[in-house]
Amino acid sequence: MPIGWRAIQDDIYLTAGDFIVILTHPAGVLPPGTTAEIVWQTTPTPTTWPATVDGATVAWRVQQPQVAAIPAGTRFTRWIHYPNPATGTTDDYEWVKGVARR
Repeated sequence: MPIGWRAIQDDIYLTAGDFIVILTHPAGVLPPGTTAEIVWQTTPTPTTWPATVDGATVAWRVQQPQVAAIPAGTRFTRWIHYPNPATGTTDDYEWVKGVARR
């Protein structure tokens, strides 16, 4: 049995247009320096879509050509990275894991 955080299992439904997602943290502002990204397990190298983090909002806006390059069934992990002042690094959490659907 795992100890600690477990990623949410969900899929991302990609359309023929841009990918626009805006999420707001219900408890308020995220710590300054928080970052987030979606990492697609594409070959030969992973494809990363960085998010914009502003206050309590995490947002992605990815243009259509980049969206079209992700084949159906491609696995992804959405990461969130919180700054850790004690270590000078980040605490990295797998937020959501799944596959691309079309």
